[in-house]
Amino acid sequence: MFLAFKLRDLITVPFGWLLGQLYNLFENYGVAMIVFGVLVQLIVEGAPMEEIEELYDFYNEVGLPTTFADLGIADATDEDIMKVAETSMHSYWDVEPFSVNPRMIADGIKMANVLGLRLK
Repeated sequence: MFLAFKLRDLITVPFGWLLGQLYNLFENYGVAMIVFGVLVQLIVEGAPMEEIEELYDFYNEVGLPTTFADLGIADATDEDIMKVAETSMHSYWDVEPFSVNPRMIADGIKMANVLGLRLK
């Protein structure tokens, strides 16, 4: 949770607003993946729901994506999500203090979407 916690600390209102503006102006997929990835990471790490909801509220306030529809992938299948999860295993997940597998990541991705829909 160290990375997500530190990123959350850095995402101040002005910085969050700027990310929102960049995302809206340029449809910046990279920004979208970063901010959605932070939500997934918090979910996989089992962060307190209060902390997760706070980030969703903030993202919604500044116009950042919180659902598959926001990302332009409303029709993503379980197979698509699993491919993303498997690919992400070549990333930083090995620094977690617990073992992470593709199923955990796929479940985190799906839960991030469900929470995004619920907290809109």
